Amino acid sequence: MLDKALQLDPKCGEAHLSYANYYAHKKDWKKAEESANKAIECGQRLHPEFRKLLEKSGVKLKAEPDGPANRSQPIRSETNRTSSAAGSRR
Repeated sequence: MLDKALQLDPKCGEAHLSYANYYAHKKDWKKAEESANKAIECGQRLHPEFRKLLEKSGVKLKAEPDGPANRSQPIRSETNRTSSAAGSRR
């Protein structure tokens, strides 16, 4: 499915970031580096913990762009989801 997304939009940062996560899980650091840097080129921001993991594994990452990330959304914790859901039931 990620291949299809990249066929339709080669600059789909989310797809490149998903590949970076996949390759990091497989400990294929060279491919993780390539995918993460492509994601950064497309305007994606890496989660600080993911960036730290990659760098600890010897991955050389490009600097992220300044300003808000393209199309990325903040990660919400389970606590935030529960409290916002409870607040919406009032």
